Amino acid sequence: NELFTIAFLKDICRICLETKIGQLYSTTWKSLIIKNIEEKYRSRWSYVLNNHRINVRHASNELNWQVEDTNEEGLTIKQAIIRQFDREDIRSFGLCIAVNIQPHSGLFGSVVLKKQYAEIRGKLKPLEKFDIFHTEDFNPNSKSYTLYRTGVQKGYLPQYLVSLCKSFYEKTCAKEVLVHTNFKPENEQVIETLDKLIYQCARCHSIYDEETGEPEQNILPGVPFAKLPPTFCCPLCESEKTTYHPIPKSMLNLCLPN
Repeated sequence: NELFTIAFLKDICRICLETKIGQLYSTTWKSLIIKNIEEKYRSRWSYVLNNHRINVRHASNELNWQVEDTNEEGLTIKQAIIRQFDREDIRSFGLCIAVNIQPHSGLFGSVVLKKQYAEIRGKLKPLEKFDIFHTEDFNPNSKSYTLYRTGVQKGYLPQYLVSLCKSFYEKTCAKEVLVHTNFKPENEQVIETLDKLIYQCARCHSIYDEETGEPEQNILPGVPFAKLPPTFCCPLCESEKTTYHPIPKSMLNLCLPN
């Protein structure tokens, strides 16, 4: 588990060439140090890190948590989720995760795990289930929460948090991709398809190309994705149209899973 993917290494080398960074520094703990990144290029680095789910700083998964003071249950949950993140190499940079065990906890974040309570004879009794919330656009300063899952058993919290993190970066990349469609190595000839967008299913990575359409669903070539009917679904996994996100056609090979 001490290897980066070739696709990620190629991407960071492309940025270094384009932004005149001449050296990369490797360490003995699955990390790279890149110096002298100019402020105007930070969004480009952020895009690549999000796209490949790469964390920033050592032990980043340990840094973005809020747990109630002297609360052993909250600490145990945090440690279990971090172990799962480490096993699956999950990026959590940019998220603030709070574990609320007490019924009137004041902790907040972009993701909140809240223990359920039931009122019995006028007293609150703790249950062994949790609700998972996240704020709009995962803004940790927002107090507007959306329910992601309810009634989750404690042992299943790590798996749900992994899925939520992946969803967060898929949405982030979908927003950033239009800004970075011209991302290319220096001196590389710009090919005709560089700015052309296709649409990819976030679950199974099937694509919809407007040039070819979707013959199996009687969708002719040339039909824009925006004009597809609401009933359109992925021909492979049957996911809804809303699970698709745009990517540049030239970046397709970089967005596929390992």
